[in-house]
Amino acid sequence: MKLHPPAVTTIPGPHEVLRDARGFTLLELINVVAIVGVLAAIAVPSFTGFRARAKQAEGFAMLGSLAHLQEAYLAGNDGAYASQLSDLEAHLGGEVGLELDGSLQGRWYNVVLTQPDGPDSYRMTATANLDQDEFLDILEVEDDR
Repeated sequence: MKLHPPAVTTIPGPHEVLRDARGFTLLELINVVAIVGVLAAIAVPSFTGFRARAKQAEGFAMLGSLAHLQEAYLAGNDGAYASQLSDLEAHLGGEVGLELDGSLQGRWYNVVLTQPDGPDSYRMTATANLDQDEFLDILEVEDDR
């Protein structure tokens, strides 16, 4: 019977483990960061424009709805438009979210109703600062028969 010596297993030292490990070099990481930066520089302005257009849609929808309410008010009130937004609410007999001071505060816009040429005209102005710059974003609807 022949005896074989026991197999010797060696445990790798810390330097051998690091040498065999796969990882990213600093140059590869810098390239990835640069690519992500370029993509962000392209995407952020277009996303900001998309958000502003979505907020504008609320203002257009709000003014359109209020213009239809004015026409309904005109039909039932001897040819005169409502002089305050709260008059529209009283005419409808329901709660549409109008405040007593004559303004309507939407999520982004504040709407004010005026009658520049008397009861047979109206102007509704929606103001907001959608893009947080020094200029107000203003939408207007008016009717003067």
